[in-house]
Amino acid sequence: MRLNLSLLLITLYAGQGAWIPYVGLWLTEQGISAVSLSLLFSVMLLSKVVSSPIVAHLCDTSGRPERVGTVLSLGLAACYATLLVPGLPAPVIVALVILASAIAPTLFPIADRLILRISGPGGSNFGRHRLWGSVGFASGTLIAGQIATLGGLDWVIASVACLTVAAFLALVALQWHSLPTPAINDKRGQAPWRVLLGCCAIWPPLIAAALIFASNAHLYTLAPLEWSDAQMTLRSISLIWAAGIAAEVLGFLIGAPILRKFAPSPLLLIAALLSAVRWLIMALWPDPAILLLAQLGQVATVALTSIAFAAAVSRHVPQDAQVSAFAMFTLLAMGPFISLATLASSLVTVSFAVSGFVAMIPVCLLAAGITGIDLAKGGGNSDHQNVRN
Repeated sequence: MRLNLSLLLITLYAGQGAWIPYVGLWLTEQGISAVSLSLLFSVMLLSKVVSSPIVAHLCDTSGRPERVGTVLSLGLAACYATLLVPGLPAPVIVALVILASAIAPTLFPIADRLILRISGPGGSNFGRHRLWGSVGFASGTLIAGQIATLGGLDWVIASVACLTVAAFLALVALQWHSLPTPAINDKRGQAPWRVLLGCCAIWPPLIAAALIFASNAHLYTLAPLEWSDAQMTLRSISLIWAAGIAAEVLGFLIGAPILRKFAPSPLLLIAALLSAVRWLIMALWPDPAILLLAQLGQVATVALTSIAFAAAVSRHVPQDAQVSAFAMFTLLAMGPFISLATLASSLVTVSFAVSGFVAMIPVCLLAAGITGIDLAKGGGNSDHQNVRN
C-alpha cells in the first residue's frame, strides 16, 4: 500500500508540475490574450470553491476517499486529453481548462488524508511520505521543460494527460489493498463540514497556512510570463521551478525533527516570516541565479507549512472530518485567497511597474499576524502540550 501511495503522489504531483508552469504559455499559443489570462487564472482558481466541499463530503461520509479519487482522476485525464484535439474553439478550451482546474485540487486533500492514515501519532511522519509528491512535482517540471524545448507545449499537455492516467491506475491499485479504517468521531449524525466548523482550534492554523500557500500566486501564474518577457529561456524557468521543489523535498525530509522542536503554530509563524523574505528577494533581484537561491524559501512556504498544518489536523480534527479539513485548506488557499493574490499581483505590476512578488509580501505578513494572535491567546500553549503528550 505504501508503494502504491508513493506512486500516486509521484504521478499526481508530476502532472501538476508539468501543468502549472506551462499552462499560461500554452493558452497564449492557443490565442488567449494576455489581458484575458489574469481573469481566466482567477476563474480557474475559484472553480474549486464548488468542487472541493462536494468531493470532501463524499470522501468523509464514505470513508473510502481512494474510490472517489479514482473516478475524479479518470475525468481529469479525459479533460487533458481532450485539450489535444486539433481545432478546438477558444470557448471549449477555456471550459475544459476551468473544469480541469476544478477537479485537480480535489485530489490533493484525498492524497493528504491517505498519507495521514499511515503517518503515526500527530502526523509525525507526514513529511517523509509527502516528499514523494515534491519529487514528482520537480520531475514533472524538469521533464516538461525539456519537452517544451524539444517538442513544443502541446507535448507538455500530452505528458500531463499520461501522468494523470498513471495516477488513476495507482488509485485503482490502492483499492485492492486494505487501508486502515478511520475511527468514527463521537458526533454521529453530523455532516463532516459541521464537525469541522466545531473544531475551533484548527481555524487559526488553517487560515494562516492557506494564506502562506496562497502567497505562491504570482509564482504559479504570471511569473513565468514575467520571466519570459525578460528574455529568460524555458530551460531557465524550468530550473527555477525545480530548485523550489528540490527545496520542498529537503523541507519534508527534515520536517519530523523540526516538528519535535516546534509545535504547529510557532512553525507556521516561522514559515510565514521566511516566505515574506523570500518574495522580497525575488521582487528586488530578478536575476536567474538569485531566483534559484531564493527558491530555497520553498522549504518554508510549502514544506514547513504543510507539515505544521497536517500536525494541527491530526491533533484537532476527528478522523472522519479530516478530508474536509484538508479540502477547506485547499479551497481557501488555492481558491479565493490565491485568486485575490493573483489579481493583486497583476494590479501591482500594471499600476506600479514592479514585480508581482511585491504583492505576496503582505499576504505572508497577514498569516504571521493571525498566527501571532493565536499564540498570544494561548493557542501555542495547547499545541506544545499536545507535542509533549
